[in-house]
Amino acid sequence: MSNKAQSIVIVDDDRHFASLVEYELEMNGFTNVKTYNDPQDFLNGLADEPYLVILDFQFDDTTGLDVLREIKTLNPEIHVIMLSGQEYISNAVSTLKYGAFDYVEKNQDSFGRLLSMIDRLTIVDKEIEAVNTKGKKTLRHRLGLPASFVVAVTSLFSSGS
Repeated sequence: MSNKAQSIVIVDDDRHFASLVEYELEMNGFTNVKTYNDPQDFLNGLADEPYLVILDFQFDDTTGLDVLREIKTLNPEIHVIMLSGQEYISNAVSTLKYGAFDYVEKNQDSFGRLLSMIDRLTIVDKEIEAVNTKGKKTLRHRLGLPASFVVAVTSLFSSGS
């Protein structure tokens, strides 16, 4: 699946800004973009498991950090880019500490930086997949096992996470 067809969710209580982000993504070829203005509505629908969540840092009754923790608890494989009007370095450090891929400040450079981060995320995912594939092949060759056995064993261990 092309990275542009993967599911991207925007969670931001600023409806205007969320619409701008959605528009910018769609204009750059992303075809599966959804917006939530309420973080709880998003969390209630998290079973859809998006590839990427673009998450605001501050909401009326919670923080994006709390939502990030919940996302990572429910599914650590979901990527999150925090998008915030707050420029405090401590906020950026906290979001990275809890598993965000990056922290993007809302300003005139937001859209370009966001698109750049999505491209980097895709590259990182491809590199991880290549390492995992190489690791499986190396393990199989070292142990003299059929490929189907290695796939079955690794899927057993990865399905519990």
